[in-house]
Amino acid sequence: MSREVVTHPLATCPAIVVGKARDPDGGVGNTGEMRLMAPTVIEDITSRCVAECVRQGVGVDAVGRLLVAYNYALDRAAQLPTEHDVLEIAKLVDPWTQGTYRSTPVTFDDGGSGTDWREVPDAMHRLFGALDFGAEPAGVVRSFLRIHSFTDGNGRLAFVLYNWSNQTLLSPAPLPAFRW
Repeated sequence: MSREVVTHPLATCPAIVVGKARDPDGGVGNTGEMRLMAPTVIEDITSRCVAECVRQGVGVDAVGRLLVAYNYALDRAAQLPTEHDVLEIAKLVDPWTQGTYRSTPVTFDDGGSGTDWREVPDAMHRLFGALDFGAEPAGVVRSFLRIHSFTDGNGRLAFVLYNWSNQTLLSPAPLPAFRW
C-alpha cells in the first residue's frame, strides 16, 4: 500500500491519501481507487474499532480484521449493504466463519435465543431484501443481532453494518445499547 501526505484544499490540516493496489482478480475491498481522509478521521475510525473490539472482549488481532472490514464498507458506502456484503464482511471480521451462516443453535446471556439456525438464510434474505434508504439503522442492526447469523463476529459486523446504514462511516458511532 502506498501512502502520500498532501494538503486537501477543503481541510486545514494535512490529509493522507491511502492507495490500494488493485488485485488482478478484483479481490475483496480493492477498488483500486484512492481515498482522501484527514488523519483525524483515520484516528477516529481506528479508535472506534478498537473500542468495539474491547467492548466485545476480543483480542488485538481482531482490531486489524475489523479495520479491513470497515474499509470494505467505506469502498461501498454509496450503496446500501446487501446480504452478499454481510457474508464478505463476516469473512473479513472472523475468517473462521468462512462467510457461512451458523449451523448450530445460539443462546444469549439473557436466556433468549437467536433465530433457529435452519431459518437463518431465509431470515437474512428477508432482512436485506426489505432494506431501503428509509430503514432505521438501529432497527436493521437489532434484527441482524437477533438473527445472530454467524458463530462469531456478529457484534463487530453489526458495528460496521450500523455505521454503513447510518451513513456515519467517516464518523463512526458506537452500537446502540439495545434492551432485549
